[in-house]
Amino acid sequence: MILRRLYSDAHLSIYFDSSNDWLYVEWMGELTLPVVQTACARIAQCFLAHPYPRVLNDNTFVTGISWSVAPWLIRAFLPHLRLAGVQQLAWVCSPSLPGLSMVQAVVTWLPHLDIAVFDELEAGAAWLQRGRRAAGFRFDYPYAPRTATAQTQLDLVVQDLACQAGLVLGPVAATAG
Repeated sequence: MILRRLYSDAHLSIYFDSSNDWLYVEWMGELTLPVVQTACARIAQCFLAHPYPRVLNDNTFVTGISWSVAPWLIRAFLPHLRLAGVQQLAWVCSPSLPGLSMVQAVVTWLPHLDIAVFDELEAGAAWLQRGRRAAGFRFDYPYAPRTATAQTQLDLVVQDLACQAGLVLGPVAATAG
């Protein structure tokens, strides 16, 4: 992986992996609802300037998660991933948490995305790489620009997520397209 950091704080690091052409999202520590709301607003902000059809979501270093996170993700964040341009998501679970069943439950609520759950980062990355090789018929590659309507909708979603988190979003590091 060749990673360029787009955002980082105590609980979240977001990178553009230019060698694989995907967004790599690394979560860390204890994830409470306010922490996840803030992190998801930051992730959503990354999609404003660039669609990432593939995301490697790494929870390897998560040490705990609040019970209130899953319902919020299902209702407020994950349904908008398709609008953001996500077509394939590899979700790597923390080995220190019994959260696999929670992740599997969340995934069942997202039938419009190609999502797979893994217990190792390498397995999730390999799955996404196989999807990249099949990109000719699975993804809008090279990326199709969003319509003005879709961009406006995404702008509103990001503003709503920021408002829920109590954030005023500043610029995110520029991404390579």
